[in-house]
Amino acid sequence: MKYYLLLLLLFHSAAAIAQQDTAWFDKDWEKASREDAFYFTPIVNRSADGHYHIKDYYKSTGKLEMDGYFLDSNENVQDGHCVYYNEDGSEDFECDVKNGEITGHYIYYSKGYSKPSSIVDRLKNDYMQRTLYYKSGQKERTELWHNGKLKSGNCFTRTGRDTTYFPAKCCPVFPGGWDKYRRYIHNNLKYPPYCKKNHIKGKVVLDVDFDKKGKVINVSIDEHNHPLLEEEAKRLIYNMPRWEPALNTEGEPEEYSTTLTVVFDDTPAGGIFIDPVAYFVFMTLKLNK
Repeated sequence: MKYYLLLLLLFHSAAAIAQQDTAWFDKDWEKASREDAFYFTPIVNRSADGHYHIKDYYKSTGKLEMDGYFLDSNENVQDGHCVYYNEDGSEDFECDVKNGEITGHYIYYSKGYSKPSSIVDRLKNDYMQRTLYYKSGQKERTELWHNGKLKSGNCFTRTGRDTTYFPAKCCPVFPGGWDKYRRYIHNNLKYPPYCKKNHIKGKVVLDVDFDKKGKVINVSIDEHNHPLLEEEAKRLIYNMPRWEPALNTEGEPEEYSTTLTVVFDDTPAGGIFIDPVAYFVFMTLKLNK
């Protein structure tokens, strides 16, 4: 009888520890109970080199959703190689990140592709090279960009022959380029005093719509945080100056939608804005896949 009780106690203790060692989230990455969760994340300790090697999983399949390295346990600042997966286990995209900014390859896999459909390389002096591929793996186009503007490009047929270049859809560009954009964020973000005093931090993910003139016309919350952080993130984006508008394949201005993320932390600036190139490149690649 004592042996049975001991086993029962050990079983319940192990279950309790397992619950404590795992964080559960709903589809919006809000904390949830195990029963209501869509994702789960085993809690890890900080390594000797100052990183957290975090793996997120889909609860329904137990398959990886993300495998990457971060400077914080809340997954706000990536720092190292990160890979993201679809629910069926196929790879979505992967990138190399340094302190929240993409530093090397950004590789995107369209659904149904066994090989990368797009690769973006961050180069020196704010240059960026983008290469798109056919489903066969054959190169479709290469483009060289600088501060959000196309400098040169080549297009290829499915057999690999160099052919006449035609523009792909272009994303909006902040006036003056990304350096001015980052300066705007640095100078205008105001960390809500209540949140700063109570060490409330984290990211706010926003869906942003631009009109044909490059003006922000709508901002909505995609991933929630404290209401004061959400309010400040929306204010920051709504008050941006008008951007150079997005262009369609005919070179004509068009409406555009994308996702931007504001991160609030304890840095002297009061917060940082995740590298916008990563998000605009990601949306541009999705438009052209």
